[in-house]
Amino acid sequence: TYRDETDREFFSGQGEIRELCEGQVAIFENSEAYRFHGDNRVRKVVLKVTIEDGYFLNK
Repeated sequence: TYRDETDREFFSGQGEIRELCEGQVAIFENSEAYRFHGDNRVRKVVLKVTIEDGYFLNK
């Protein structure tokens, strides 16, 4: 459950492992969690897009 006071949300479950190669993009639903692991350094950009009232204006 998301907590506005801490800006954190906790998830539970087994999940699935996916392997991404350089240049690939992964898209997750807002209700899904993600974690990067491994020995290599990961450079990432995380974008969260919220569509309010069903209207999307150049966001």
